[in-house]
Amino acid sequence: AMSCAPEGSYRSVWYSFTAPMSGFITLNLDKSDFDTIVTVWQGTRGNLVSRGCNDDNGWWTAGSNLNVGVTDGEMYYVEVA
Repeated sequence: AMSCAPEGSYRSVWYSFTAPMSGFITLNLDKSDFDTIVTVWQGTRGNLVSRGCNDDNGWWTAGSNLNVGVTDGEMYYVEVA
């Protein structure tokens, strides 16, 4: 379950990527037409660990914004609900 989301069930889409270098990624969903929640996961299927989660970037917006540290060559999964 998304650690920052209110309890309930959510429809989500998943993306995956391998970090091309170590540093930070920013996922910005502020321009979305609907309320969003975004989580970055790392690990293997059935054993994923949340690296960061954001539900709303502030009281003034329903969009989400998340900044997460990544490591070169590591696989990450992004869940957007």
